[in-house]
Amino acid sequence: MVKLTTVLNNSLDVGEKVLCVFVDLAKAFDTVDHNIMIETLEKAGVRGITLNLFKSYLSDRTQCVRVVDSISGEEIVEFGVPQGTVLGPILFILYINNLFSVESLGELICFADDSAIIHI
Repeated sequence: MVKLTTVLNNSLDVGEKVLCVFVDLAKAFDTVDHNIMIETLEKAGVRGITLNLFKSYLSDRTQCVRVVDSISGEEIVEFGVPQGTVLGPILFILYINNLFSVESLGELICFADDSAIIHI
């Protein structure tokens, strides 16, 4: 968010009024639809073996919950990108990249699931 801080400081230093709206997408990484993610990768030019690797990476993932000594049954994960991985934030940024094509009166600044719309 260095860019956001720089824009805010520069604007305020010259006496401009600044409006900034901060957007926090709750559980953002968990909302990624795998089919839309694959379509997004295809539109970005990912094809062939590389696309198949991403399909494999996103599909047939399972999760379970452990509470003390009890473990639930495994369920297939149909949405979301794995968190705590190198690819998670990259895939999420690609997924929300279309936000930048939305016409707005302000500038959209994003880093992973943290976003701000700034209007000077």
